Amino acid sequence: MRPTITILALFLCSLVGASETITLKVIPTFHTPLIIEIKEAENGGTISVTRYAGKGGYEWGSIDIKYEKKLDQLDLKIIREKLDEISFWKMPEKTDVIGLDGSVWMLTVKEEKREHTVKRWTPQSDTEERKLEGFVAFGLYLSDICGIHPIYGNETKSEPGAGGNG
Repeated sequence: MRPTITILALFLCSLVGASETITLKVIPTFHTPLIIEIKEAENGGTISVTRYAGKGGYEWGSIDIKYEKKLDQLDLKIIREKLDEISFWKMPEKTDVIGLDGSVWMLTVKEEKREHTVKRWTPQSDTEERKLEGFVAFGLYLSDICGIHPIYGNETKSEPGAGGNG
């Protein structure tokens, strides 16, 4: 687990296929919102990243970073497998754990005949106790694909778009 994850603004990842969309939003109070969208196509897909200059709990501000890169079928297959590994469809929509500051993560999956959303307040706090290791790992995996990481200030460990397998 990465301890700096608690200060996220918005991290949105959307996988859009013929019948599937995955959206992850991470909305911290005091840091920059980040939106990541993955769209599936016949021969793979694309991942687009938009980071805003403001704060998730206040004004999001203007777009600070925006880019797109290609994903292959293997990337998309791994994303789906990792989603299955966390038993997403069995997770309750909400829990009673809330706070004033921190972050909110919302993971929504839409398929042709079903839709489910899981919302967690600062899932990287008491992660093991709350049984959210897989939920957090899934979000971090998606950020690794992008090369932009949901850490304090959304710094990147490499140039945006340089991470992942695609």
